[in-house]
Amino acid sequence: MTNTVLKAQIDSQVTNETAQKSVTAAEVGGNMKAVVDYVDQQVGIYNEVKLLLSQAGSSAPTTIVAVNNFSANPTYSRVSAGKFNIIMPSGSLTSKTLICHATSSTDTPLRLSINQTGASTIGLHAFNSSGVFTDDLTEISITIQAY
Repeated sequence: MTNTVLKAQIDSQVTNETAQKSVTAAEVGGNMKAVVDYVDQQVGIYNEVKLLLSQAGSSAPTTIVAVNNFSANPTYSRVSAGKFNIIMPSGSLTSKTLICHATSSTDTPLRLSINQTGASTIGLHAFNSSGVFTDDLTEISITIQAY
């Protein structure tokens, strides 16, 4: 239930009712809607995708999607050695604050850089221990949250 639907229900069942010699229903309904607003601000509504990304040679990355509440799964492309794009559903990153996190597996420790590079695109760069862009990624753990 969205906060809009909840507030409409509060109006129809509380705010718009009348009561004799008591706190007015409008006051009770207004306070209940204020609580709905407060909870929304505290909880932090966001979209999130968690995935394991692997890639070999010059192929596009493949993934196992563990969690996703965006409107669709992302798609993936290889730009060049060690440079990859994660393409999110259209409009899902617009005017959002993003938290992006990427961790390499212990079997292939890499330095990773992840950031928004376009309206719907997250860029992932992978470097080996010498600082050179590298392919052949094994189960890179990625989390993207859009607030």
